[in-house]
Amino acid sequence: ATPRDASREGATRGRGATHRASDAADEDDVAMKTTRGRARVRRMPAGRIRRRAARALSIACALALGRDGVTRAEAQASDGNCVAAEQTAIFVAFSENAPDAVFRSDDGCLAGGGRGVGCCPGSVCKACEGDSTSRFYSCKCEPCAAGTVQPLAAQKTCVSCPAGWFNSRTGQATCEPCPVGTFSTKVGNTVGCTACGAGTSGKSTLEDYYEKTTRSWRAPATGDGSTFDSTLAATSCTDCPAGTSGGGAGDACTPCAPGYYSAARAETCTPCPVGTYSVLSGGASIDSCIPCAAGESNNATGSTECWQVCPIALLSCAADAVRDRGAYDALELARARPRISYTDDGIDDYRARLCKTGCETFGTDHWCASFGLPTQDDCKKYAPPPPPPPAPPGDVADPNATAANASAAS
Repeated sequence: ATPRDASREGATRGRGATHRASDAADEDDVAMKTTRGRARVRRMPAGRIRRRAARALSIACALALGRDGVTRAEAQASDGNCVAAEQTAIFVAFSENAPDAVFRSDDGCLAGGGRGVGCCPGSVCKACEGDSTSRFYSCKCEPCAAGTVQPLAAQKTCVSCPAGWFNSRTGQATCEPCPVGTFSTKVGNTVGCTACGAGTSGKSTLEDYYEKTTRSWRAPATGDGSTFDSTLAATSCTDCPAGTSGGGAGDACTPCAPGYYSAARAETCTPCPVGTYSVLSGGASIDSCIPCAAGESNNATGSTECWQVCPIALLSCAADAVRDRGAYDALELARARPRISYTDDGIDDYRARLCKTGCETFGTDHWCASFGLPTQDDCKKYAPPPPPPPAPPGDVADPNATAANASAAS
């Protein structure tokens, strides 16, 4: 071989060695990257592993559900934390190669820990499909039947509505309380509540409300039943108490208005009789109706006030002196007669002035101490003095005659 050939062969061998060295370097670099990658995997927090497992689960769910023509968006609820009713929930099986990603459980359809999400409230995962050789477990989210509910997500059983509550629809998260004026003793009620009779209404207790809404069942978040109301969720009917009336379907026992009263179990309130009044609500008997003061009355039942019907305020009068409302006020205004004031008077002075006013104005001793005594009449002392009696004919001198006689004598 010529020197040129030897030089060419050496160059070829050099390039080959360079390529082999380069390939070896690439392999070492790949090995180093792989090693670093493994190191990163070993150092990766368990929370990040769970999130990656959950993403992988979501992709698997979408692919699995896509075979049935159902999209992932349809399979999950709007918040992404549960699977809607009638859709399939899928859970990752426990993996020996990634023990931090999911936790072991004999129940393959178990939400949390990177396994997957459960059924939304109102539905439950009843039948779990899969075995020890499966990579995924699944179950169909079945809606709760009428009369039952499930307020929590990722549950396996529905709970019955307690007494005093009902649910007539499927797939519900909460029950509805019996409305005002109704009750129910049935557990798992699907048809509504029974109306109370007239004069009675349903009533519940705070203890009963908390006992039923803080265990396996939860009260609604808003609306009727979200807070305690003694007129809702009743399990029996009770008599409307005295001072109230009403009851029956849709009605609670309501307090009687001013001017009215009632006994227990009343359908309606009774008005106070004429001559009485009441200014407070919830009157429990006729004793709550106050008689009008002397000299006052009213002309209607169920009144809340009285007015002056006699000539003198706060004093009674004969039946023929009674007038309609405002009559004596108008009379006094027309005569411009000031009302009698007894604030600074003694009682005897007041009675004397009252007697005199009645005698001079109305000609009767009705307001005098002699009233009712047939032999006395105090008005006689206030009567004007009679005119003087006429003089006898001869006893009265004629001024003209007297003057004439005087002139003659002179």
